[in-house]
Amino acid sequence: MNKCFLMYNFTLPEDLSDIATNKLADVLYRVSKGRYGITRARCKAEQLKESAQSTFGISIGKEAFKMQIHLLLEQIALFEKQLAHRQQHYLTTITGVNDVTAAVILGEVGSIDPGYLTFYSWSFLEDLNSK
Repeated sequence: MNKCFLMYNFTLPEDLSDIATNKLADVLYRVSKGRYGITRARCKAEQLKESAQSTFGISIGKEAFKMQIHLLLEQIALFEKQLAHRQQHYLTTITGVNDVTAAVILGEVGSIDPGYLTFYSWSFLEDLNSK
């Protein structure tokens, strides 16, 4: 399950109201990869359901809004995929760093600013030349 699973499958307040609290807690637990813990996931599920029941929501064009949210979530996923590819590309410009090494670095460090990467590679070369 990815981080957009909840928004994609339970887009409208009615969707959250209709699901059982235990099932929603299980979804939150799995989406958080266990970081919430069962007790906290259950508490969050109850809060979500309570908020969904007390919202005024929309009554006209629900399906259009739902489709718009789905399209936006798909755009976000596409942008994240393109960004990950671009970051891996910058890493592979360093001599000796192939695609696998770049993936490992990104997995350990996370996001890397391309400007910092350029600065680091130039400073590394300057250190080699000064010796």
